[in-house]
Amino acid sequence: ENEYEKSHGLDEYRRLCDALCDIGEQFCNIKDFNAAEKSYMPFFTLSGELIKETGTAGAWLDLSSCLGMLGDISKERGNFDKAEKLYKEALSINEQLVKQKETVRDRSDLSVCCIKLGDLCKIRGKLDEADKLYRKSLSINEQLVKESGSVSARRNLLSCYERLGDIYYIHCNFEEAEKLYRKSLDLSEQLVEEMETVESRRDLSSCYEDLGHIYY
Repeated sequence: ENEYEKSHGLDEYRRLCDALCDIGEQFCNIKDFNAAEKSYMPFFTLSGELIKETGTAGAWLDLSSCLGMLGDISKERGNFDKAEKLYKEALSINEQLVKQKETVRDRSDLSVCCIKLGDLCKIRGKLDEADKLYRKSLSINEQLVKESGSVSARRNLLSCYERLGDIYYIHCNFEEAEKLYRKSLDLSEQLVEEMETVESRRDLSSCYEDLGHIYY
């Protein structure tokens, strides 16, 4: 097999995986989790096969991404044990990738894994675990914002502030919760000024809602 054929095969794999991922996300958006799972499972199989053939970091990233999305579905279904297992598998993969080669993508994906598992821990009342995961994600994204200032890093950072604020709110430490919510609000307002997208406006609305709970 020559290099062209290898490259062509990988290109086909990438297009197929992207298509399956997009279809799965669309079904998740309309809460059709059975259909979403049917789209993600071939993606899961393909990434596993590519790992066996090539063992590339990209294939491992795909597998981690798929595990995270399947974890989302399990969480939405209320199957928290399965969701936790899937999130932890994704987290473990990303931690290994960051150790091997600290790329921006690897660190960003690791921060998202921390947030997802932290959210699940918060739902299950494991607040100390959630706090640790959110702070780990916070540390990663603070560094990424310093390095690049990218929109995705800033959105992830404001999510960390918001979630840590939630932990303080649950513990009735409203002063600390307000400080974190205001940090989240400041970042959100900056993003809306720079690029008024649906996502940025949704983030801003969530920040106002959080502060509203403090003052209610």
